[in-house]
Amino acid sequence: MSDGRPILVTGSIRSGTTWVGQTLATAPGVALIHEPFNQDHPIGVFAHRWSTQYTQVTDVRDEARDVARAMGDMLAHRYRPLVHLRNPDNPLRTLGILRDLPRFLYRRHVSSPRIVVKDPIALLSAEWLAARFDMDVVIMVRHPGAFAWSYQRIAEPNRFADLNRQQELMAGPLAPFAGEVECAANTDDPIYQAAILWRIVYSTVTSYQDRHPDWEVVRHEDLATDPLMEFPDLFARLHLSYTDRTNRFIALSTSELNPVEAPIGKLHHTRLNSRRSLDVWQRRLSSEDIVRVRHLTEDVADRFYTTSSWPSSPGAIASETMRS
Repeated sequence: MSDGRPILVTGSIRSGTTWVGQTLATAPGVALIHEPFNQDHPIGVFAHRWSTQYTQVTDVRDEARDVARAMGDMLAHRYRPLVHLRNPDNPLRTLGILRDLPRFLYRRHVSSPRIVVKDPIALLSAEWLAARFDMDVVIMVRHPGAFAWSYQRIAEPNRFADLNRQQELMAGPLAPFAGEVECAANTDDPIYQAAILWRIVYSTVTSYQDRHPDWEVVRHEDLATDPLMEFPDLFARLHLSYTDRTNRFIALSTSELNPVEAPIGKLHHTRLNSRRSLDVWQRRLSSEDIVRVRHLTEDVADRFYTTSSWPSSPGAIASETMRS
């Protein structure tokens, strides 16, 4: 394994990919790029505009050549200001050239850092990316109950129509989920949407595990419970140098002085009391929603979590929350 290989940090949304990506980027000679597969990404950084969210890229897709060119440029630190100027999504974003162009020029001609691509939206394309660009892959897993609470809390947009529009995807890997995707696309029930999205993502991950035992599959809960023990091991497996800077970042981002919950409306909040935040979902979700999430995800969740990870008496937890 070469120390220069790019690293893809993926998984589900709301699974800790931002926190892990930022932590890995504290290693010497590492730079972080945020979600090039997001439809709202800076197009000068990654010169391709997506028509769907959660796109699965394979070599047989018409856009694969364009995506490969954009990814190759990004990983080689080639910024595309003219593409950005030809596609001004809004005037304020155009000002991003003043930030991104000098950064990419420095990386290309001076520092040549190893790239960490933090992108949960690229999960369905992880195999293509890993094979095409010789990437190390880190997949974050988060408990389905915690995921459902976070999904509901931030009012995540319904993206299931984007899955349905990808005929090759729905006729292939997601064929077993066709009915559930259709139902999720036509409901405004965030708990159902969250549970089905979790099942799709982590069913895909289980197949990845079977085919790629060298990929790092990491539970958010393990990192949050003992970050100063777990992160050094992850750094070692990725051939990254673990330094005092990383240690300080982890201490600050997981401190007991941090809030237990992220502020409402804060999408990427990486400073939390990591240990105490783990069971917030058990107090915030209703007992009925906990039972629903478990029922909808249990066949896949059993691959990652034991029965003891679920509250033994969700009704009692809900009553305690109501009293508080």
